Amino acid sequence: MADDDTKSEKSQDVERKGSKSPPSRPKSGTSSKGRSPSPGKGSRATSGSKTPKSPTTQRKSPKPGSAKSREKSPKGKKGASKGKAKKDSEVREEPTEGEEEKEGLPENVIPIFFSAKTQEIFSIIVDNDVTEDEPNKVIPKDDIIQDMKTRAAISDFHPVKQTILDYPGDDVLVIYDPDFKYGQNFCIALTEEAKEKILHPPEEEGEGDTEPEEEVVYKYIPPEPKEWISQGSEVEVEEENVVVARKTSKFTVTRVRRDFGVHATFTDRNAGDAKDGFIECTSYEDKSFNIKKVEIDSGTQAIPTLIENGSQTEWKHPRNASTQYTPREFSEEEKEKISSSKTVNKFVEEVAPRFELCLQQNEIMDVFFDDWMALADEDSTFGSKSDNHLKEYQSFTDLQFSKEKTITCVDWHPSIKGVIAVSCAERLSFDERVDNSSKVLMTPSLILVWSFTDPIHPQLLLEAPDDIFCFKFNPVDPNIVAGGCINGQVVLWDITRWADRLKNTPRGKQMKKNTMMSLLPLARLDGGSGEYGPTRISIREKQGDRSILDNSKSDQKPDTSTTHLSSTLRTGSAKDKKLLDNVVTKFYVGTEDGELVYCDWKYDKDPDSGKLAPVRPDWCKLLHDSSINTLQRSPFFKDIILCVGGWNFTIWKEGVEYGPLLASSASHKKLTAGRWSPSRPGVFYIAKQDGNVDVWDILDRTHEPSLTQNVTAASITSIYPWAVSNKQHLLAIADGVGTLHILEIPWTLRHASTNEVTSVSNYFDREVKRLEFVEERRQFRILDKRRIDADEAARKAAKPQIPDQAEIDMKMKFAFDAYEEMEKKFLEELGLIIEPEEPLPEV
Repeated sequence: MADDDTKSEKSQDVERKGSKSPPSRPKSGTSSKGRSPSPGKGSRATSGSKTPKSPTTQRKSPKPGSAKSREKSPKGKKGASKGKAKKDSEVREEPTEGEEEKEGLPENVIPIFFSAKTQEIFSIIVDNDVTEDEPNKVIPKDDIIQDMKTRAAISDFHPVKQTILDYPGDDVLVIYDPDFKYGQNFCIALTEEAKEKILHPPEEEGEGDTEPEEEVVYKYIPPEPKEWISQGSEVEVEEENVVVARKTSKFTVTRVRRDFGVHATFTDRNAGDAKDGFIECTSYEDKSFNIKKVEIDSGTQAIPTLIENGSQTEWKHPRNASTQYTPREFSEEEKEKISSSKTVNKFVEEVAPRFELCLQQNEIMDVFFDDWMALADEDSTFGSKSDNHLKEYQSFTDLQFSKEKTITCVDWHPSIKGVIAVSCAERLSFDERVDNSSKVLMTPSLILVWSFTDPIHPQLLLEAPDDIFCFKFNPVDPNIVAGGCINGQVVLWDITRWADRLKNTPRGKQMKKNTMMSLLPLARLDGGSGEYGPTRISIREKQGDRSILDNSKSDQKPDTSTTHLSSTLRTGSAKDKKLLDNVVTKFYVGTEDGELVYCDWKYDKDPDSGKLAPVRPDWCKLLHDSSINTLQRSPFFKDIILCVGGWNFTIWKEGVEYGPLLASSASHKKLTAGRWSPSRPGVFYIAKQDGNVDVWDILDRTHEPSLTQNVTAASITSIYPWAVSNKQHLLAIADGVGTLHILEIPWTLRHASTNEVTSVSNYFDREVKRLEFVEERRQFRILDKRRIDADEAARKAAKPQIPDQAEIDMKMKFAFDAYEEMEKKFLEELGLIIEPEEPLPEV
């Protein structure tokens, strides 16, 4: 486009109104696009760039940064009006935008960006400390240097660091640029001349005149169109156009008329059902692949380019290899030389802290721990919203054998899943049992064996001579069942004949009663005077070295007159009995009075008679208000015992006799049973008389149960959790009305968290240390009290000393002085004594 289009000839008629003075001398000016010397907000144009502007009169130069200064020319000269004031119109050229940008930024003033942190440090916060009307701010040079030292390379003054250091003045001027005209939000003056030029611009001529401003009337003259002159731009436009140069192809698509507009239905189809279905051909390694080599005679004239290249390939046929080597060691002289080297010592001193830190981190954190597998384990506690309630799984009751009876004991079959046995007894007190002894003897005492396949009919009935209060399946041979009667007898049952039928239980068919066999005790133990009434016993060792018994049995001839079971259970002569080796003979006993007794079953010689006699208990503690009903060892810690009795429970550790590791507060209802969890070391279940079950988790809280749930309206007599599989744990709860409830344990109560065994063990160790500290303090207080009592007794026994006359006089003098001082204070408070004022010193 011709240059004539960028220029225009404009004529302007000026009319002056309301002014009787002669017009001022016109000054040459620039267009409205000019910038003010202050890098603040630019001047505002009253019309477009192509619109003609009439000249204006000369105006006073306002201060930089003010509203009037934004209407002045870029160089700050006198002719900053929008046109040249003349009576006749003249032709004027407007400067280009690039020239205006250069003229808008004074010399030695550069744009700079200040972050919010820098604005806060130097109190130049935008729209608060600096505004469009007041854009200038002076900052002390020392503060800028201190900021560059403090924040180093992150300081916003770092790009002009050397210039600031070489700055001769004490204060540096910064100017706020709200419109980012120069690329940043602030500008900085790098010299004193630039600062003075902005803060104190030179005064314009005629500033002192008080001539009134003349009103200017603008008259719009439309521009005249010019003839188009080509400069070659149309060629570039034609080159950018897309022209189709390829030969087009024609296609014809046909369709049957009856298929037009038919609704289409899409369904899923298996690719393998159709012949033309999708077949995936995955790549595989063909070990039988072989390339047949063919000899070919060929010749070339060109020499191929030699390229050296390498690649890392996967070795698909590994083989076993071994290498034997001898380590190379330094000689003694070399070792001494290296150890005395300053370079090596300096290297060790520099590396040792980092090496120690790495070792500490390796000890603190397990680098081989799989965080993904343990993800969300910590969320599965009682504090989460996951399901943690016991769910009813099944219930068993028999209207003939367990109606109006109480269940005394529950036991799961060790090898057959879904088989559980319960023992039933009459709901009678001791006095009622004595009064109705004839009726009780006529009532059969049974153990009912239930199966989950038939919850209505018991699968097996084991008859006993009297009510069974405890029984157990043999863990080695589950076909042998041992039970204890209320009359003191121990009864054994052999259910080998019905073991296969228990595995394949027919529905609705009840088996016959099994035979029983009574046993005599091998030995009797008592406390010497019989002051303890044992109700529960806990033995740490269940099996020991039985090689001596096996040898003795091999020497005996079998008795063909008895059955196989009776022959294996014969006690034999007491002379042939020997103590088992490597067996802990210590055991716990729970009594009727709530006492916990620690005894030893190994006999000791009586010093008086010389005969073997049972030893006295090691210690006895009374922490329960009623009979102890549960005494069980933890399945994870053999030396941790749960003791339940009365209205509270305690947790003991074998070998610690100072007291229990944990003792609960008294419950509102009596506790009837307790049991450790088979899968979580810190969880155990407590049954109560009101039919509630408390779930305790000592890692979650120790002052209250983590979960309390009601199971039955009657009193709970027995509780037994059992792990059916890794994904299913069941809890058997028996009540006092003859009903057996089976509940399913949720995932949160059966799945142990990460390192739960270690956490529970550490908790027990801390409690042991606490008990030791308490015992040490108790012994210290006892010794301290004895010492104080001895000193008091010695003081009382000693004769009082008679004071001499000098001491008596001295005491009386001190007492009299104290009396006079007290009397003086009393009189001063009443105002009877006035202290004379001290005279002023003479001059």
